[in-house]
Amino acid sequence: MRKSQLKSGDTVKVITGKFRGLVDYISQINPHKQVVYLKKAFRQKYDKSTAESRQKSQPKQVMVPIHISNVVYWEE
Repeated sequence: MRKSQLKSGDTVKVITGKFRGLVDYISQINPHKQVVYLKKAFRQKYDKSTAESRQKSQPKQVMVPIHISNVVYWEE
């Protein structure tokens, strides 16, 4: 496992994947899985575990993990 120079609060730009071109701040880093979580990179998830929640089906916003190799440090 390589040590990453990125830390929480740094500005990064996503260079590949669904969120390509997104410039955002890092909110969390998981060094063991080598992923970062950005504040604006999220998807919607529906809770369908119970019958009541299936009827309501209110979406929740879940943060998407992005691999460290897919982001680059960004200076403004």
